[in-house]
Amino acid sequence: MFGSIPFNPGAQTPQKPRPDGGQPPQPPPPPPSASKTPRASARTAEQKVDNVLQAITDNNLNLATFLYLLFRLEKRDPRSKGGLDGINPFDKLPAQSDPNRATRSEKHQRMLTAFFNGTSKPHLGVILAEIWRNARETGDSPATTHPFEDKKPFTEIPLAIKAFATFASRAVIDMVGEEAERMVERRSGLHIRAQLKEGGRGSREDERASWAKIEDFSFEKGAQIAKENAPVLWNCMLKFTGYNEEEDQGPVIKYRPKRLVCTNAIMSLAFAKSNRANLIPLCRGIWMFSALAPKTMFRVESRLGMSVSYSSTHRALKNMSKEQGKEKKRDHGLGRVSEMVKGMAATAIQMDNIDPEAFNLTNLLERQAKNERRTLTADMILDDIDWTHLERVAAYQFLSVLIHHVPSLSNSDHRKHLKQFSDSGLKKFERPKNFQSKVYPLATNSADEMKVQELREAIIDFASTQLGITEETIDNRCWPFSGDGKTFDAFLRLRKQSSVEELTFESFGWMIPLLEVWHAKWTDLSRVVRGHHGDSTDPSSLAFFAQLTGCPQPADLRKVDFYDGQHLVNLSFEALVLNVWEQEFRTTDLVQHFEHMSTLPPFGDLVSRARRLSHSHASSQAYQFVSTPSQSMRNPGIPVGTEWTTSEEIQSTTPANPAPNPTPDTGPATSDLQDEGIAIPDPDPLPVPQPPDTRESDKAAANITLFLRDALWWREVCLAVSEGDTGRLLEMFKVWIFTFAGSKNPFYSTFLLEIYCNFKWEFSPELRHALMFYWLVNLSGLPGCYIELDLLQEHFNFWLEEMVQHKGKSFDDPFYREVVARNIHHFLKLKDEMEQRVQLQARTKRHTNPKLDNERNLLLSHIRQFQLNKYRAGRTYGFSVQDDFSVGHDKIVDGKLKKFIARSSEYATRLQARGYGAIEEGSEAERLELDEDLELEGRGLARRAGGHTSDITSSADGLC
Repeated sequence: MFGSIPFNPGAQTPQKPRPDGGQPPQPPPPPPSASKTPRASARTAEQKVDNVLQAITDNNLNLATFLYLLFRLEKRDPRSKGGLDGINPFDKLPAQSDPNRATRSEKHQRMLTAFFNGTSKPHLGVILAEIWRNARETGDSPATTHPFEDKKPFTEIPLAIKAFATFASRAVIDMVGEEAERMVERRSGLHIRAQLKEGGRGSREDERASWAKIEDFSFEKGAQIAKENAPVLWNCMLKFTGYNEEEDQGPVIKYRPKRLVCTNAIMSLAFAKSNRANLIPLCRGIWMFSALAPKTMFRVESRLGMSVSYSSTHRALKNMSKEQGKEKKRDHGLGRVSEMVKGMAATAIQMDNIDPEAFNLTNLLERQAKNERRTLTADMILDDIDWTHLERVAAYQFLSVLIHHVPSLSNSDHRKHLKQFSDSGLKKFERPKNFQSKVYPLATNSADEMKVQELREAIIDFASTQLGITEETIDNRCWPFSGDGKTFDAFLRLRKQSSVEELTFESFGWMIPLLEVWHAKWTDLSRVVRGHHGDSTDPSSLAFFAQLTGCPQPADLRKVDFYDGQHLVNLSFEALVLNVWEQEFRTTDLVQHFEHMSTLPPFGDLVSRARRLSHSHASSQAYQFVSTPSQSMRNPGIPVGTEWTTSEEIQSTTPANPAPNPTPDTGPATSDLQDEGIAIPDPDPLPVPQPPDTRESDKAAANITLFLRDALWWREVCLAVSEGDTGRLLEMFKVWIFTFAGSKNPFYSTFLLEIYCNFKWEFSPELRHALMFYWLVNLSGLPGCYIELDLLQEHFNFWLEEMVQHKGKSFDDPFYREVVARNIHHFLKLKDEMEQRVQLQARTKRHTNPKLDNERNLLLSHIRQFQLNKYRAGRTYGFSVQDDFSVGHDKIVDGKLKKFIARSSEYATRLQARGYGAIEEGSEAERLELDEDLELEGRGLARRAGGHTSDITSSADGLC
């Protein structure tokens, strides 16, 4: 015992026990002697497997039988004939109490449970992978023999690879079948009903088809539904198409994006399984309807499960119209009427956040009865024009043309400053950002608005039948109805003739006629082109410009093609303005001139120059200077060109060949000289020589100056509309009163006089604000995207006319009233959105013109050659433009305004006779005589109206 304790002679005390047992390390034992028996080595994995296999053999089993007995759930004899027939892995599992259920020992069950629960390793996935790899190695190649057997039972598939592949495939097929059931369940969100039976069995209100559901759908949402409810099928299809996730990170594939194709296929499969899962097929059907697809296409697409049938589409659209009509009746809208070829169409605009007093009918009638327009004079309108604002408008347009033409300016802060200049210096009506209009197309009818009685019936249809405005619901409110010039005039005549009616609704005093903008703008465009067209032999005429650049000559100068006309006007205006800037900077290449500047001129300096140049070249004062042979008139700053002689007259109708490309101006810029401290005089275009003692007019320069002024005014209306600034619009309407009066469109001058009087005296401040806010619409909610209401209606009308020609029916047919007209806005919107939803690049609505730069350069060369922006005494080519503004002013002063006041005051007199306002002059006998005349007129109108009231009761509108 003591000998087991090591002895340390140098230690004073015994050592403490060690934590590993208290014993210090021992020397290794001596090697065993050869006479002792060696220890058996550990068995390898291969030896262990061999031992198990030997045990299987010793028990008269093979590997397959052993594995079957290991995993079987039922008592079957694998060695008896037919003992394994009928085994199907997807059959119902036997219950624990089933007498045929196989029995297992406790150890057997414990090991299987651990195996299937994943508590023993390696896991089943590893084992299956190894089995599949062995099957691939020992079986036929899948490349030569497909491993899947779609008909043979499992007991008859001897080859392992085929059995394995067949089992896996059938398992996937079984799971896909379960996924299909989930895809067509209501909770998937794919159910939508074209029609619901009220109180019908199984009907759900949340499945009713509506434009909100149609517009909310997207293929991305469809993909999410497929991934959540059918992940196996989704991944199989992605694998089939070769999809990889990197495609989502990169740019959109140009042709057939794989995720999109898979989504569409799965939605069609779901629709094939159940016609209730029809959301995307219904969207597709409505899209095809809006694209005027023929019925045969619906038949084929429906047969293939891509779309619902035509009848289902028709039924859905009809019921969506009815439902939206019911909703709109509870929220009365405002009719917007526009001319149709054989009928009338209208669009209601929803007005939100309006002061309740804005549409107070009594207030409106009292203001109208005051007849303050009787004090109107031409000088009053002139004084009311904000001329300072128009000068800023001219400077802005000159500056805008320069900045957008010169890359070094447009790519600098000058472009941002230009926007700030517009916002701070031009804006007259504030709007909230991102405002989006809500429009509701109404059902069409076959009325002719040129006939007052038919117009009356149409308004009753729009207002009463569809919008619910009746004698009982009018509630002392007034309602704006707008249209083009002819419709506006018809509104005024209807209101005046109906003013004798006792009932408020029948008198139409509740109707506020409003003139729409786009047709007025188009009329002014025709005025500008017609007035400046001239002869193609005159180098200062639009006819010459059009021939030089290859622009189409107007077929009818009374009503020019809008898009051809605006292209010619804008192209000519920009070329002339650029030449003015060339003269200002003494260069023939503005792009190179600014690129060679070491420092761009300050924005404020460009603004000052633009103010001076626009006054010198695009003002009435400049026109008077070059057109009037008066020595006392001061030159507003027009450069003087070379002396003109009659030998320079054009001898041929063929425009002169353009001059070769000018040499870029490489001289030192003004800013460079300033940087070097060199004193320079104030900027001036060119030295202006004193005119000769006897000054002569320059008809060519006068034509150009007047064109720049008129085109500038027209472009201002276009800019004001796009910005939604109806304040600027009203400012230009004051100018148009005179220009239309002096042209061949005197009726529009009268219409604008009516609008002027309305806004100046008869509309309350609240009503003025409401009308100005909703005079224009913005369907996108994006800045700079406002359009005129009548242009929107014309767009709708185009497609309505297309469908009329497509179907050959009248506009009062139920098909158009109940299916097409009320949904037209959504059809057009869906056509564009469908392309976006399938990841197609949005098509621009603008007509591109790759020759624009060439056309502008041709004009610039021509303008330089003939010095059209310079004064050359005595110059004339035979064509002289009339100043419509000056001529119109004279006509208004000479009697036009007096006639307008006398004629339009009749309505105020009739209102006074009904007790509104105060009768201005006249005895009681005169008033009684007037009442008698009105009563007789009213009886005649009532006789004409008898039996013609529309009995169509369908509700109308759509949703934005």
